[in-house]
Amino acid sequence: MPQTFSDSLTLAVQAYFKQQKNGKYATPLVWWKAIGLLLSFFGLYFLVLFAEMPLAVRYVMVIVWGLNALLLIFNIGHDAVHGSFSRYAWVNQWLAYSFNLVGANAYSWKLKHNDAHHLYTNIEGKDHDIEVDPLLRVSPHSPYRWHFRWQHWYWPLIYAAFSLLIIFVVDVMIFLQEKQPQQRFAQPIKEWFILIFSKIFYLFYVFWIPIYVAGVEWQTVLIAFFSYHFVNGLMIGLVFQPSHYFMESTFYQDESEKQAWHLHQLSTTVDIAPQNPWLSQLLGSLNANVPHHLYPKVCHIHYPHLSEIIQEKAREYQLPYHRKSPQEAVKSHINWLHYLSKPST
Repeated sequence: MPQTFSDSLTLAVQAYFKQQKNGKYATPLVWWKAIGLLLSFFGLYFLVLFAEMPLAVRYVMVIVWGLNALLLIFNIGHDAVHGSFSRYAWVNQWLAYSFNLVGANAYSWKLKHNDAHHLYTNIEGKDHDIEVDPLLRVSPHSPYRWHFRWQHWYWPLIYAAFSLLIIFVVDVMIFLQEKQPQQRFAQPIKEWFILIFSKIFYLFYVFWIPIYVAGVEWQTVLIAFFSYHFVNGLMIGLVFQPSHYFMESTFYQDESEKQAWHLHQLSTTVDIAPQNPWLSQLLGSLNANVPHHLYPKVCHIHYPHLSEIIQEKAREYQLPYHRKSPQEAVKSHINWLHYLSKPST
């Protein structure tokens, strides 16, 4: 009996992992990268606060420190929340708190990203990532508003706010989701405590320590705070948004239209230069989003290899597989925003 695409792909992926010493989890290289990122995060923090340097250089170093925080999420937290960094659940649990360390929340991200976005990619009313109304319109099934006519021009301003929105708005909104029957609170009390405590701790070390311990003027701290968050927000937008919102992507009005798992992910996701080693190492292979969506419980180090297998199998079965350069991906994303800026779409 001829094999289906999913069966053939599964066998090829299984054959790949039989050759991997660490299975689907992090290799020693990933562990060393994680240790280096954690050490540099704390090292840059103390360097910025206590080393003598011109103010302009200090601002630059703050942005570098902020980008380091983002790399913690891309390379450690994201895998850990998916349970793909280590074979031990408790290790993943602790590494997932890298989200909380930099101001976000691991539990909230799991609800929004793992339980909604991955299971219901590009499905209206299910995928939280397409619910950016009234800021932008990224799905043709979302309502149209008059100001969307300019969204292909003002999108950088919205993306620049993403980091702050995630930390101070989205995390709380996710926690306030409608509670289940017989449930006193929408989310467990333990997670509420972790949310509140970690936000206070974050504000403590980014504001209180610099002002009252390091003696930095509060105006300087505010400028540095917003500068690195705006840069981080823009980076978050450029990494995540083009991966699903591009000209060839498919969007679904409700869950009943959802295709079989493999076909659904192929139709809604694009790989962005997955064979670029520098890009993959920096972004934790979030540029290889097709294999990540097909195999979310696999460590990111394997995604460039899996993208080649997926491309080969998709070509064999004459199925669409989207791959673009970073420039092509951003251009396609902007074109998509422009396409949806018209009320007729």
